[in-house]
Amino acid sequence: MFYLALAFFLWLRGFAATIYAPYGMGIRHVLMTATFTHGFMPDTITSIVPGSWSVADEMMFYAIFPLLIIAMNRVRFATAALAIVIDTFVLASVQVAVINAIQRMTDPTQRALMATFTDLWFLQQLPCFLFGMLVFKWVSEGRIIPPRWSAALVLLSIAGMVVSAFYPQLFLRLTMTMRYGVLFALFALGLMNWQPWLLVNPIIGWIGKVSYSGYLIHLALIAVAPIPHANYLEAFFALTAATLFFSSITYFCIEEPGIRLGRRVIKTFSQAQHPTRSDSEMAVTQTCS
Repeated sequence: MFYLALAFFLWLRGFAATIYAPYGMGIRHVLMTATFTHGFMPDTITSIVPGSWSVADEMMFYAIFPLLIIAMNRVRFATAALAIVIDTFVLASVQVAVINAIQRMTDPTQRALMATFTDLWFLQQLPCFLFGMLVFKWVSEGRIIPPRWSAALVLLSIAGMVVSAFYPQLFLRLTMTMRYGVLFALFALGLMNWQPWLLVNPIIGWIGKVSYSGYLIHLALIAVAPIPHANYLEAFFALTAATLFFSSITYFCIEEPGIRLGRRVIKTFSQAQHPTRSDSEMAVTQTCS
């Protein structure tokens, strides 16, 4: 899906300059996007495929995940929670310092480019991943929240999301992604033991299943489709319906075949590196012969 999005937006927009790549794009942008390394540079992080900064940040997380999980497995929940809270405030302080430095830049083009980059880069998003891992840590140690407390946790986290949107200053120095990372982690933790039909139902489940296709497709629809814009609700429901329709098609026709292909490739490499006993015995027999 991502490679198709890459081809589509290159076809649609070419290599012309954009607000995300003010000096134009070239082969470097294409190669970094195709290899999921586009999150390392300001003018590539989301220049070709709109919204691809999130994919870049996810790939960086996957790259360091083995180290994080090793560290997480060596400590108890309380220690992991304390370490993640400290890391979050350190990263928030780094973010503030970087933003202050960017504001002192004299070139308005560079200032705008760097401001966008540091709003989307991995350091800004890392706490979201860490709090997600903390939820897993809680569950893996056999901790259970009673259903009534789970309901309160879900409702309070939803209220916190609303407060965060309108009164962000109440969250100290936490950036938007950091505070929502905390709130969504609490939301997920509560949903494990309290699942009201309004929040957990087949429709929501299907949206989650096709969400990767939907994320890429809704950006393409915004770019090319005549979405009604008379008012917000009309635009929202029209875009949502179109996104679900097309992403369901691409899920069956592109994502699932791609996943099956990936599994076959992984299985092939795995068998080549770790042959079964019968394969080993056959190799020995052939060598002796």
